[in-house]
Amino acid sequence: MTSMRLKIVTNNPYLIGDEKIPLDVHYTEGTLIDLLDEVEMLLQQGFRLVTAPLPPNVLLMRAPYRSLILAVSDLRYDIDGIEATQKAKDRLNIERAARIAPKESDFAALDRIMLLQELSHMAVFNT
Repeated sequence: MTSMRLKIVTNNPYLIGDEKIPLDVHYTEGTLIDLLDEVEMLLQQGFRLVTAPLPPNVLLMRAPYRSLILAVSDLRYDIDGIEATQKAKDRLNIERAARIAPKESDFAALDRIMLLQELSHMAVFNT
């Protein structure tokens, strides 16, 4: 079990009240850019980015949902995390031009699965 104090920031409504998620879930309604704006604000308030702001492939980058893990930090600002979220916003704006009309429930389920796998790898809980 990890000793870090973690928080999940997401725009995925499937995670609200999900009993399999053992952490505080901070839900942000809106687009991926809205989510990254919220994360960037938290990175300026004593949190640091634990997971990458972009998903592992282009298809998932076009998904409407993303869940990120943040940890409480001793530093007030996570400069590296802020830079990563800004680069992610730039990349998402480029990908937005190629956006397909996704089936949102499929992408929400994929985002949830990826989050659970990341939490398992971090030993937050055992699956």
